[in-house]
Amino acid sequence: MARAIGTGAAVLAALLLAGCQGGEGEAQRPATPAEQAEAAQKEAHKALEQARTAQQDAMEKQEAVAGAQQQLEEARAEVEEAERRVEQARQEAREAQLQAQRQAQQAQQVAQAAQQRALEAQQQQAAGAASQAQVVAGQVASVTPRQLRVVGPQGNDIALRITEQTQVTRGGQPASLQQITEGTQIRASYELQAGEATATRIEMR
Repeated sequence: MARAIGTGAAVLAALLLAGCQGGEGEAQRPATPAEQAEAAQKEAHKALEQARTAQQDAMEKQEAVAGAQQQLEEARAEVEEAERRVEQARQEAREAQLQAQRQAQQAQQVAQAAQQRALEAQQQQAAGAASQAQVVAGQVASVTPRQLRVVGPQGNDIALRITEQTQVTRGGQPASLQQITEGTQIRASYELQAGEATATRIEMR
């Protein structure tokens, strides 16, 4: 009886040990070709997704770089345009300054020419006045507020018209027409105005 119980226990232990060994054998079983293919396909799919993600990131970064490059080119173009405008403004300012200088020189030349013409006209007028002015010296034959008759040394008789502009002097000092009488010795300067001898200055001696 006891021997039978021991034998059964031994058999049971042997069966349990065999079961444990059998379980360990199933856990360490190599994968089948189908399982390996499926695992490889999953790995490939995962790698492909990672590659797509990396490619997308690279494209986005490339687009960002392209955008930055475009902005840089636009900024450079704006700077170049601004520099061109500044240079154009400087050139226009230089041309305006030169034009102003030329105009000033021309105006000065015109003014000088006009001044020269005015001086020449004054000289010609003075020369004409000097040529028109005449002098007579002699004795007063008659005198009125408007006219004075003078007889020269050769007996020539000339009538001089008296005006408000006629100056009368005596000894270099101002005098009046009332001081002139018949027989007064005078020296008179006169001009021909409208064909009439008009006294401009009368000096009593």
